[in-house]
Amino acid sequence: MNVAPNSTFEAVIDTGEPGLAGMITVEANDNTSTTVIAPTAAGIIEIAAGVYAAAGLAAPAAGGQYTLIWKHGAEVLGIEDLTVTFSAPGPPVPTGGPYVDISELQRVLGKTSPTAAETDAMNRVLAAAAAEIDWDLGYTVDNPAPASDIVAAVNLERAAELWRFSYSTSGVLPQGPELGPVIAPRDTWHRHHLRLSPLRVHVGIA
Repeated sequence: MNVAPNSTFEAVIDTGEPGLAGMITVEANDNTSTTVIAPTAAGIIEIAAGVYAAAGLAAPAAGGQYTLIWKHGAEVLGIEDLTVTFSAPGPPVPTGGPYVDISELQRVLGKTSPTAAETDAMNRVLAAAAAEIDWDLGYTVDNPAPASDIVAAVNLERAAELWRFSYSTSGVLPQGPELGPVIAPRDTWHRHHLRLSPLRVHVGIA
């Protein structure tokens, strides 16, 4: 069984002996005689004749190999390998972004001392830009984004672009007092889409 560190998981055993709910326990050992999950009967129910499930077990924080041990008193009913790994399925998490720190966006926007509202807005545009990258490249929880300078650069530039869109009239990018406004193209993502091209997997032509 593979679980994520500090996650909650369930374990099941088929003993062939009905009526043991409340009498059997499950525990985990680190294979060096150290108990990492204390013996417990809590939450163990009989889900079929002789088949028991323990819910709400807490995985160790440290990755590695462990052993689940089911007991009835001193009698060992069965064991199961328990692997704690950061690659195990766990609670849903963001696919990978934002891929740059908010301090980078603060630098680009010249916001050295942003207000709380501005900080929240910066986090939103960084997350929105990262979501666009994930969608464009097909990144998912199962296929997370790799570390890449291209991804980071696009995340930063797109976030800055989204920020400026929020504080300008529709389709107009402010350029400063010495320059007139620039009308943004309708398909503002296309430029970023092209920059991400080296990260795509291309299917060869037979």
